[in-house]
Amino acid sequence: MTDIKKDKIKELRAFLSGMNETQRQAFASKYGIVSIEGHSYSLVNQCLIAFQCPVATICGGFNQFKNAGRMIKKGEHGMIIFYPSAHKNDETGEDDINFYCGTIFDISQTFEI
Repeated sequence: MTDIKKDKIKELRAFLSGMNETQRQAFASKYGIVSIEGHSYSLVNQCLIAFQCPVATICGGFNQFKNAGRMIKKGEHGMIIFYPSAHKNDETGEDDINFYCGTIFDISQTFEI
C-alpha cells in the first residue's frame, strides 16, 4: 500500500472517529451508495466508498458488473471495502467471522457490453 493511501486511510479514520452516531447516519443517508444488485452497503463501507470516490452511487465487483452486462473501463482503479467471510471453527463447531478487503468499482467506471 502506498504512503498516500495510508495517509488517506488515517485521515478517514480520524474523520469517522470524530463523528457521533447521528452524524454517521446522516453521512450514510446523504450518499446512499448501493450495490449493483440493489443492496445497501454498511455504514463503514459507505464511508470508505465516499472517501475514495465522492461521486459513487452504484458499486459492485468485477464479476457483479460482468453478470449485469457491464465491463470495467481499462485503467480504472477500484475502491477498497471490507467484506465478511464465515469459517467453521474446528474446535467449537461455531462459525468464526473474519473480515477481508475487497475491490469494487462505481458504475461510472464501467461501460455496457
